[in-house]
Parts: sequence; C-alpha cells; structure tokens
Amino acid sequence: MDALDIWLLRPAPSQNSIGITYGRGMFVAVGYGGTILTSTTGVVWTNQVSGTDRRLDDVTFANGIFVAVGGGDLNPIILTSPDGIAWTQRSANSAYPLTSVAYGNGTFVAVGVAGTAMTSVDGLSWVAGPGMLSTRHKIAYGNGTFVAVGYDPGFGSPIGIEVSTNGVTWSQGGTSSSTELYGVAFAGGFVAVGSAGTILTSPDGGIWTQQHSGTSKSLFGISYGNGSFVAVGNSGTILTSTDGVAWTSRDSPSLGANLLQSISYADGRFVVTGGQIWQSADTTLGGSYATISGHCLSVDLGSFSGALPPYGTVTNYVTTFDGATGVPLEDQLTNGEFRTSGELRPRVGQAGVYEADYLTRTWDGTLVQYGGFTLNLPLVDSDTNGVPDLLQADQPGDATIGGTASSDWPVASSLTTSATLLRSVGSGSGSYRIQVSGPGGSAFYTGTLHLLELGGYVAYSRQPTNLIHVEMTRTDPGSGVVQLLGSSSFVVPNTESLGLPQLRLQGSDGAAYTLLPMSLTRVGRNYSNTMTFVDGNPFTSWPDYTQWVWTLSDSTDSDGNGIPDLTDVVPPKLRIFTSQNHVTIAWPVSASGYGLEACSGVLETVWSRVEIAPTMIGEELQVLQPIAEAQQFYRLRLAP
Repeated sequence: MDALDIWLLRPAPSQNSIGITYGRGMFVAVGYGGTILTSTTGVVWTNQVSGTDRRLDDVTFANGIFVAVGGGDLNPIILTSPDGIAWTQRSANSAYPLTSVAYGNGTFVAVGVAGTAMTSVDGLSWVAGPGMLSTRHKIAYGNGTFVAVGYDPGFGSPIGIEVSTNGVTWSQGGTSSSTELYGVAFAGGFVAVGSAGTILTSPDGGIWTQQHSGTSKSLFGISYGNGSFVAVGNSGTILTSTDGVAWTSRDSPSLGANLLQSISYADGRFVVTGGQIWQSADTTLGGSYATISGHCLSVDLGSFSGALPPYGTVTNYVTTFDGATGVPLEDQLTNGEFRTSGELRPRVGQAGVYEADYLTRTWDGTLVQYGGFTLNLPLVDSDTNGVPDLLQADQPGDATIGGTASSDWPVASSLTTSATLLRSVGSGSGSYRIQVSGPGGSAFYTGTLHLLELGGYVAYSRQPTNLIHVEMTRTDPGSGVVQLLGSSSFVVPNTESLGLPQLRLQGSDGAAYTLLPMSLTRVGRNYSNTMTFVDGNPFTSWPDYTQWVWTLSDSTDSDGNGIPDLTDVVPPKLRIFTSQNHVTIAWPVSASGYGLEACSGVLETVWSRVEIAPTMIGEELQVLQPIAEAQQFYRLRLAP
C-alpha cells in the first residue's frame, strides 16, 4: 500500500464542490450555488461568500489572482479574488456559460458551451473571441499551447480536441474522438481523459495516442504531482500513472460510488472534489502506509433542555464525572460564561454503565441544581472491534435505555432515568430524549449527541530503524475537525504485535496531544488495542475523552506470507558486486535461515531457488556466479 491507495473524506461546510485549484498557500474549491470553499491544508475547510448563487465549474490561480468561471444553464459568470476570500464579479460579454479556465503565455483563457472562448491579460477585463468548433469542458496550458477538450453535439463524430497558442485562434488538435473528453492536464506532455475510460496522450497537443486505462468508467478530472498523474471519475474511480501510458486502479472504501469531478495537487497531497472532498495521504513520506481508524469510548452529549418546576425552562450542561458531591467540573471564562465537557464516559469496572455529572441553569445562567447520572448502554459489538455499535458512526445508533440519577444540591435525592437515543447509520450525530423521575414527579429533556472518531494513516519504514509518521484527524461533529501529526520510533517484539512509545501529536487547533505508550495486537492485517490520551480535549482544565480503541490496518505483505510488513521479519539486505568475470551476491551470516531466489524480471511472479550453496567468507554468506548467468533479480526468502 502506498500514499495513493489512501483517500480520506474531509468534512466540509458544503457538499456542492466541482472544481478545485491551489494557490497562495491554499486550496480553493468551487461548485453549485456559488459555493466557494478554502483550506490551507485540505483537511479543515471554510465557506467563503461568493456573492452569487450561480454554478461555478472551475477555478485557477495565476499571476497573483484566483479566477473562477461558470454559469450553469445561464449566461457566463466570472469571479476574481486576490486571496481566495474576497470575490468580485467581472463582466463576461458572452451568451453561453463557461466551464473551464487556464493561464499561459501571459493570458487567461476561459472556454465553455457552444465553442465559447474568452481571453484576459489580467483576469479582470475579458474579451470574447471568435470561438471554437464545439463545447469544451476543460482547458490546460503547456509547452506554449492551450489544449481544450470536450465534444461537438452537432456532429456524429465529435471533434474532441482543439489547440491554440493565444486562446483566440483555434484549430483541431490532430484527432477526432468518438468519445466525450472531460479533463486535460500537462506535465511534460498532455493527458486527456473522458467517457468510457478514455485516456489520450500527446507531447504537444497535435498528435494523440490512445492508452489503455483498464476501466470503462468515465473519467472527469486529471492532475499531476510528485511524479504521478492521477485521474478521477465515475463510481469513485481513481487511476494513477507515472508516465500517462501505464495506469493502475486505486481503491479506497471512503470513495464509495461517488462521482469524482476534479483534482488538484499541492504539498505532497492530492485533493479531489465531487460534491464532497477527499484527500490523499502525503506522497512525499515514502516507505509503506497503513490506515488508522479509532473510536472514542466516551460520548459527547450536548446540553439538554426542558421544564423543571418551579424554575420553568432550564438547561442541563453535561460534564465529566468526578466522583465528588461538590460543584461539578466547569471552567469559568473571562467573558462571564462557562465551559463544560459534555462527556458521558464508561464507568471503570462496570461494563455498559456510562456516567456523567450535570449542572442545571436557568435562562440567565443561574445555577439551580447539580448532580450526576448514569445510562446503561447496550454492549452489542457487531464487528467485534471492541467498540459498542452505539459508539460507531457506521453502526446502528438507536436505543432505549435506563439508568440512575442523583441530585447533590440543593437537596440530595436519588432519581431514575430512561432515555431514547436516535442516530442514523453513517452519521456521527444524533439526538436523545431523557426522562428523570423522582418523588416529585418526572421531567423530560431533549438534546443532541456526537461521536468522536479518528481516521488517517501512518507511513512507516523498517530499515535501518523502525520509524513511524502518524497523520490523523479527530472528528467531533459538535466541535469540528482537528488534524493530529507526529512521528516516533516503534518496536516489533514479534510478528503478532508492535509497541509505540509515548507519542506527542501536534493539533491543527494549536494544542498538543499526548498518547501514552501502548501495545497493538495483530489479528490478520489489523493491529488493535485501547489507546489513552493524556487529555483528549485540552481546552478544559481536566482530562476528558481519554479512552479510545485504535486500529491500524496494513495490507502491505511483500513476501505474501500473510504477515503485514509492519511486523514481519525484516529480510536482510543483499550486497551485490562484480569482480573480474563474476558477480557476487552476499548477505549476513546472521541470516543463515534465508535462501537466495532469482527471477528474470521484476514483474515476474515465479521465483526460483538458486541452487548454488553459499560460501562463508568472514561475516557474510556469498554466492559466486558468472556474469553471463547473473543477469537476474535476486531476493532472500526464509527457507521453508
């Protein structure tokens, strides 16, 4: 598994994105209803005001300015921004909407429906040109040439490609495509993608060659970064290639069957749009990759409101259980308000019992009651990962449960509770209705609940030492997304486990998060155990949300023995050198249990044991072969 096998869904305030670019240190995505989203990392996204409700199809950054174009079913629209935040609409004197924009040779060029083509030297003032032969979906610039791709609805054999040196005068790009083309990119040469898995390549936009994509799914976007082309399309399709000719299909569960429309690259990561937003792992880290999933064993309960005689409507604020009868945990803020944690956590030693404290306040903030309560959560764990279904977003979240409650002040009393929890499968948020009953009657309250989950990946290497880089996001639908980054060494006691020392993670929220040392146990390709944060929410003055279940999934198994490389025995390195007319293949004496194997090609699947017995010379075992017989690939494999 490498970085381009890992695609992480990034929560965004809008799921309407179509086009995307990178510039001035940020990603900018545009889409339906005038959507404009920005992110400096690709992880946390912010909605910007576009000033329009028109569809925006594409955006680019060049010459110090962002330019977004669109129009949907109406006349064209052009927006510009110096920073991706403040946007201004520009005059676009054309009858048809625009679909794409690019910059080259000192000129912005926008193309669109019915052959529309417009140019601008500064992105602010636009001139409509004589146009092209047909509708164009995408434009790119490279090697002194603009290339626009699309189709012509007026001809039986669509003219899929047109080229221009100035964006004004256009000519056919050397080929007629019988399929519709949707995307094009330049990196040393042009690569165009389209319907039914079509991929065409050209060194200059004039002569095009069709390549085998291996898919019949339509491809809509393509980008290049860190040595790879990445094409995206229908049904969650992602293809990658280092040369535009040989393509590899990638698969990630987070992509589902979504329509992926556009892609951009920056700072080692690709970002894909298609309504939602996905991001690849960091392609610059190297080594092997494994995915992370994690679930907090605590639940975030939002405040719950209802009527409490004689105070009228009150709000109950949930906070971490502290086992005392005094005022529950809360932080007084400088603005006169207060902060609680919302944490409902598992009680130590009592499986299924969850506990919290509460503070009851009237509308003006007056404290009128406090105490604690428990809820008995069902322990059903359908996927046997150590986390009750109720605490996993991908599992059912409805339940009717009971529990206890107590009032510690102003009057000590014992109460009972019953609650209904409602949460849809696939959602990390839900609602609850709780009834508190005592000698004076019953009170009914309603509130919201949120699950805390982790997702991400590790990049690791086993030689010369065991090193691991952790990149994950903590998602709390109530407070947003936090990216956590850190690196450490790790130990591999045996093939069935790995150990992580105390690990410091830097959060995108400015806080530092510390993981206590832990050991993960392997079952198949998964490594799991309980993980403990010193403090899972650094913005309260007490530790909370500390207990999680963490799973690493590693599908990299280089030798095919069923043990992921993360904890597999690291084979010794071969040393190969020539002397006179022979080639010597050598490896350490300490690896005497390994046998030497050879094959004729690196892509071969059949390896043969080298039958020549090794000779011990010093601290090495060596096999000597004539140069004419040694033109092969070699590896070491544990002897059966």
